[in-house]
Amino acid sequence: MATEIINFLLEKKTCVDSLEAALHLLNQCGHKLFEKSPHNVNAIINNLREVLNSPSLDGQIKDLIDIALKSHQNAYADFPSIPRELKLVEKQITHNFSLKSDLNAENHLGK
Repeated sequence: MATEIINFLLEKKTCVDSLEAALHLLNQCGHKLFEKSPHNVNAIINNLREVLNSPSLDGQIKDLIDIALKSHQNAYADFPSIPRELKLVEKQITHNFSLKSDLNAENHLGK
C-alpha cells in the first residue's frame, strides 16, 4: 500500500506538496518496504533520480531527494521498521488491499 501511495504522489512531479509527502513516506517506510519488495523501492529510487534532474525543481525538494537517496544507500538505518521502544503484539493481523480496489468497510467491521 505504501509503495502505491508513494508512486501515486510521485506522478505529480510538479506538485511540491506531493513530492514532499512521498519523500517523507519513503523515509519512514523505506526499511520495511525494502525488506518486502526491494525491486519496488529501487524503481522508486530510479524515479527520484529522474525527478532530481529536473531543472525547475525546488531547492527544498532537491534536499529531500538527496536525503532519501542517502537513506536508501544506508539501508534506512536511521529509520528502522520497528522502533526498539515499541512493544509488539503477539497476534498480527494483515490486511491486503490496493488503492484501486473496491472496499466496502461495512463488510469488514468486527472481523
